[in-house]
Amino acid sequence: MTDVYTPCLCGSGKKFKFCCYEIQKRGEVIPATSECCKFPIYECKVLKNWKTAGISPVHVSRELTKDSYAFVSYLVDFWCLGVKDTTLKFGISKADLKHIYNKSDELETVSYQDARSLILGANDFAKALDIVPHSSWNGMPSSFIEAHLAYEKKFSFGQNGKPFYFSGPYDHERYDVEKIINKISKAKGHYTVLV
Repeated sequence: MTDVYTPCLCGSGKKFKFCCYEIQKRGEVIPATSECCKFPIYECKVLKNWKTAGISPVHVSRELTKDSYAFVSYLVDFWCLGVKDTTLKFGISKADLKHIYNKSDELETVSYQDARSLILGANDFAKALDIVPHSSWNGMPSSFIEAHLAYEKKFSFGQNGKPFYFSGPYDHERYDVEKIINKISKAKGHYTVLV
């Protein structure tokens, strides 16, 4: 449940109820500013088998108040596309966070810097193929992990260093799959497309 009396993530200094609450209620994105990254990191998680799976949510939560958190889940394709989608939950409780994390016992805790390295490194790998992150990445989700700052390049991307595209069930709605296949072919990568 959203605590509407927590500070608004837009950085206005107002309570969420009196600021961007109506924007979120309409299903729109809260305006992004650099302020959201000033809240302390609470926890970051990723699937234990992200390297072999090639795709994983990367969860990042920030503490707004004693029992109110902002949470962004980045669905990251480490082999090709970078960020495929993001989900923002604002003003949720610790119990809500535990419920999210308990949905999968396959998650492991990682440092904030490792979470940034996974997300930003995957995006850079995709950009080298001329593939841009999903539009949900723009604004709040990118500023939430300080995408404008340098990150440690400590992880490898692609399948054995080569791009591998495995189309998801909604990729035809979100991407020009034919263009992605052409880019992967030029990079001497591989692909599998679901019909």
